Amino acid sequence: MTSVSTRLERMPDTPTFFEKYLAKHWQQLLLLLIVGLVLRGATFGNPNLHLDDSFYFLVGLEMHHGKLPYVDIWDRKPLGLFLIYYLITGISKSIVAYEIAAWLFASATAMMINLIARTWTRTQGGILAGVTYLLMLPLFQGWGGQSPVFYNLFIVSAYLLVLRDSANLRSGRGTWRTFAAMGLCGLALTVKQTTIFEAVFLGLYASFLLKPGKLASVIAIFGWIALGILPTALIALTYFERGHWSEYWQAMVTANLTKGALPLPAILLNLLRMILRLYPLLAMAAAGLVVCDKNARPFVVGWVAAAMLGMAIIPNFYTHYALSLLVPLSVAASFILQRRDIGTFAAAMAGCFSLVIYNPFDFAESSRSAQSLERMAAAIRAHDSGNGLFVADGPVGLYALAGKEPLSPLAFPPHLLDWIERDTSPLRTADALDRILQRKPGVVAIAAIPSTNLSDGRTRRETMAYVTRNCRLVDTQISYEVVQTAVIRIYGDCLR
Repeated sequence: MTSVSTRLERMPDTPTFFEKYLAKHWQQLLLLLIVGLVLRGATFGNPNLHLDDSFYFLVGLEMHHGKLPYVDIWDRKPLGLFLIYYLITGISKSIVAYEIAAWLFASATAMMINLIARTWTRTQGGILAGVTYLLMLPLFQGWGGQSPVFYNLFIVSAYLLVLRDSANLRSGRGTWRTFAAMGLCGLALTVKQTTIFEAVFLGLYASFLLKPGKLASVIAIFGWIALGILPTALIALTYFERGHWSEYWQAMVTANLTKGALPLPAILLNLLRMILRLYPLLAMAAAGLVVCDKNARPFVVGWVAAAMLGMAIIPNFYTHYALSLLVPLSVAASFILQRRDIGTFAAAMAGCFSLVIYNPFDFAESSRSAQSLERMAAAIRAHDSGNGLFVADGPVGLYALAGKEPLSPLAFPPHLLDWIERDTSPLRTADALDRILQRKPGVVAIAAIPSTNLSDGRTRRETMAYVTRNCRLVDTQISYEVVQTAVIRIYGDCLR
């Protein structure tokens, strides 16, 4: 098969639009920032983009109040994700702060995709690969601050550094770039555990190039491993020294092993939905891998496989789990996107596919969402009889908007509602609910209809029994989350 570089040499020398007007890196970055802003601008100020994002933002805020993740507020995500939100909320308590940060991270990731693709492709291929990544993010609930929106930047930057260091590695003298890459992989691991597969592949790839045999090579490889482990080790040591090792271990290991799986039909439906949404990018990536430079194929195929393994290891296949796949698939697609004959057309078709499913210009929905949650928060502030707020089934962002602190470490509603989450935290779910109700919350937010079909029923029954005996209905609003809407009832003026 004729190599891509040879075919490119045979192409006409007439520069394309991209080569003529977007040849400089700063121009490419500016374009990707603008594309990212256009695709996300309507979400700025929406406090209810996704339950996950709202919860991460809440944890960041609560950490400024002295709360310690896994001890005072519980989840199974690694600490690095919450530290990102802690830093963001340290700059501003406004919900817009994390949305702007997510935009910058997404566009920076697109720029790194562009730079990696440019190792083998024309300017057009790199830029369109980055644009395609931004276009595909909303299809997988990546319009806000899901964890891959942040850690994808660490991973793609690490891959770029190793790629830039490949000549040195082949000569047996890896430079600071590879060490920095392993450090970035270590940071990604503190944001999501499943990045371990992409990190391991990158380490193996760099080791293969280095051809270990000499003592210096062996020492370098062990140094890479140490750098990859270091961030997680420091976090674990901190929890150990503070006497909270059991809570940390429970969140990082035990909870992930004991969490229930979805029923098989639900898993298959989620997988089918994911594949259908990935289809345009999968098709471009597969075609790209067929025609790509033979020197690029092992690197890109291995990266795609590692990302797929990281996604498949948690087989519930929720839509946002595919976000980590978008980076290597976009790189693979660049080999098709660079072509003068079909590249721009393929990118345009992917854009049309994205816009059919997700409308990035729906400013009205974001406005409705913000107004609705503010009305709920006002009702909560006005009708709290003194013992605080319990969001039993509703937008977790109400805690921050209403200026209330959660009454339990299990502040994320699904941790109390979903049967697959039952008893995965250090607190027994039933006991945690009993403690909340024993504190006699002054106001309760609960959906009129259960927001999940995974509900075990007990949380809803006991909460409704509490509000029936002690509270009155003070407000009813519609919660406009991007993925769903729900009628939320606010029960307040509860008896103390």
